[in-house]
Amino acid sequence: SGLGGGGLAANAAAPVGTDDGGSGGPLIHTVDLSCAGLDRVPETLKLFAALQTIDLSRNPRLMNLRGLYAAGVAAGATLRAVDLSDCPRLWDVRLLGGLPV
Repeated sequence: SGLGGGGLAANAAAPVGTDDGGSGGPLIHTVDLSCAGLDRVPETLKLFAALQTIDLSRNPRLMNLRGLYAAGVAAGATLRAVDLSDCPRLWDVRLLGGLPV
């Protein structure tokens, strides 16, 4: 469970820029996991070091955001916005602090 009908790679936005590691790889700034059938946030988001925006909207089974914390995303300096619209089972968003949701 967790990724349901969608998937992180299938819904990731187009890469922009290059990574900070010197490998010349792409930086992902936006990940769209809307309508992905999620019941939890995938910890694989930790692979996106420059992530600024996450769309988790329209995941009616999504219950918590612990995956963001486990991935280190919520504490990361780059995260600017998270879309949580139409996630009726979501119960605790405190770890997002003052981010726009």
